[in-house]
Amino acid sequence: PFLAASPFQIYEKILSGAIAFPRHFDVKAVDLLRNLLDPDVTKRFDFFACIPHIWFDFVPWRDLLQQAVVAPWRPFISHLRDYRCFEAVSVEHARDGFLEAEPITTKMKPLFVG
Repeated sequence: PFLAASPFQIYEKILSGAIAFPRHFDVKAVDLLRNLLDPDVTKRFDFFACIPHIWFDFVPWRDLLQQAVVAPWRPFISHLRDYRCFEAVSVEHARDGFLEAEPITTKMKPLFVG
């Protein structure tokens, strides 16, 4: 929901609370995301609030806990540094303005506590 040209602009959008979801987003997904992104940390969803959310109705939590769920697709990996399943991204694009971003001030730190 936070599209911008650089990570710092995304950060500014997050702080402003301006959230826009594409029209094709499922209403259940939008509800879950709004709860996860709630600026009020006392109301913001944590892991335990997510489990019973309607978006996850189809998830077999007990089977996941017991590692009994079979993955629908498993990539073939020939060695530890086999990155074929990932897009190549240039270093400049990966940083995307990160080094130029202003540091988080002490005043802003409470916004990230949850």
